[in-house]
Amino acid sequence: MPRHVPTRLSVRCPWCHAPTGEPCTVPSNGRRLPTPHDARLTAVSTDVEAPPAHQDPP
Repeated sequence: MPRHVPTRLSVRCPWCHAPTGEPCTVPSNGRRLPTPHDARLTAVSTDVEAPPAHQDPP
């Protein structure tokens, strides 16, 4: 079974709290940013390495 590879927007940004699927913003004025915050990129890479929370037995 192929492994799911999350994209840059597949997690909530821990810095600006942009929801999943939405671009990062400047918290003080809400302006959308062209690139995600580094914290979000780290969260995505951490999510890739994390094992699933629950697996059904085969």
